[in-house]
Amino acid sequence: MSSFLMIVILSLTLSACSIREDQAEVVNLNHDICPDYDWGKVEQLVSPHLDNFLMTALVMQGQSANYHTAEAASQAIADVKDEQVRAILARIIASDCD
Repeated sequence: MSSFLMIVILSLTLSACSIREDQAEVVNLNHDICPDYDWGKVEQLVSPHLDNFLMTALVMQGQSANYHTAEAASQAIADVKDEQVRAILARIIASDCD
């Protein structure tokens, strides 16, 4: 009986920790991303994922759009395969970062 009770308590504890972790991720997703990423940081973020031609196009677009961060993210997102980088770019676009 006592081992059963210990298993139940342990299960409830682990379940509560899991819920707190999920809530922490939601709070992090609600964080305003714009102060953390400017045009230059987007360029650094996507440069390993773009060939020279696409990087040149990104730089030229930056010059013509006054280095609007969301524009850079939106131009690069289709060519980036890394899901974490795409998630960051999508948040930048959704926030319409300048």
